[in-house]
Formats: sequence, structure tokens, C-alpha cells
Amino acid sequence: MGVTEYAEHRGCRLQAVQYAIARGRIPLTEDNRIDAEAADAAWEENTEHAQARPGPKLISAPRGSSQSEPATEPVPGISYTQARALREVVECQRRQLELDARRGELVKASEVKEEAFRLYRALRDACFNLPPRLAARLAAEADEGNVRQALEDELTRVFQDFSEGKLG
Repeated sequence: MGVTEYAEHRGCRLQAVQYAIARGRIPLTEDNRIDAEAADAAWEENTEHAQARPGPKLISAPRGSSQSEPATEPVPGISYTQARALREVVECQRRQLELDARRGELVKASEVKEEAFRLYRALRDACFNLPPRLAARLAAEADEGNVRQALEDELTRVFQDFSEGKLG
């Protein structure tokens, strides 16, 4: 196994394993790999437990995540590197929003809702005004095709005016 894998296996920091290798406390195989069983035995044999400093316990990454995939939210067990990267992403997004607001590319959601309400209210009112406006003309019409054409023409006009911003 590699040095990083062995550090995870031991539950210690990578630097501790590298230090032990540099001092000859744990052996490497011919291909510069670590035999976990031999290294564990050598680790125990060469460590003076009375002088060993208690280090911080490692917190493993949350289940289902790996160190290589970026963090999308702060969660317990997130690595320092992931937390730092997440902070940088959030800071970049915040600055982009500030820039967009200064350019005038952002509008308040409440203003959008008010304008949408006003526009659709105008469309509704225009549609409800069709019967009083057309009633007399359609009542005098005897041909069904002419009635249908008059209704289609008026509805087309209302929706065309709406799409062009002429209502309201």
C-alpha cells in the first residue's frame, strides 16, 4: 500500500508515516510500498508510547463522499482543504452577485412579483372585457362562422397586445 493509504490505515497523519520512514522505523518493500503487517509490527516495536504525543483524532469524510469530490455544503467531518475551497467558492459567488447588482442586472424578487401580478391582472381584465364589448355585435350575427371569426380576432388582438406590452 502507499504512504497515504498506510496513514489512513493507522489513523495517523501522513507526516507521521513519512517521518517514520525517513528515520527507518518502518520498512519499505523493494518497490517503495508499505507492507501493512510488517509496518504495524515495526511501528509498535519502534514507538516509545510514554513519549508519544497525543495528536488530534482524524475525522473521516462523511459517508458517500471522497476527498476528491468538492464539498457543496459545510458538514461535520469536512476536510480543511474542502472547507477552504467551499469558502472560496461561496466568496466568489457573493462577489459575482454584488457585481451583477452594481451593473443593474439584478432586480428584487418582490418587484418582479408585483410586475407579473400587474401584467396578468391587465390580461385578465382585457379577457373579461370581451363579452360586454362583443355581445351586441355577436347577438346580431346569424352565421356561426362569423361569430367564431370575431371571437378569434378579438382574442388574438388581446394576446398580441399583451405580448407587445400594450396592455396595462
